[in-house]
Amino acid sequence: MNTRRHLNTNRPIVRVRGRLKQLLAQNKWTQEYVAEKSGIAQAKLSRFDQSVTLDPSTIASLMEGLELSYWDLFEKIADEKGEDTNG
Repeated sequence: MNTRRHLNTNRPIVRVRGRLKQLLAQNKWTQEYVAEKSGIAQAKLSRFDQSVTLDPSTIASLMEGLELSYWDLFEKIADEKGEDTNG
């Protein structure tokens, strides 16, 4: 039995990139502060923007701990056709 999930092609695909480093600079937050507020290890935070996949609980913890929305943490880098939106 094949347990692999198939991509639903009816849904738009959006590629995103993490913005945590930008938020740290903008708000003058340290990784230690964010780790304390969100309950996420500093080592995991240091890799956030470079991560290809993230655990949804990590995203939820950051959103809740820092009172941010999903789009505060990420920026869209490609549309549903996979085309670059940054120029």
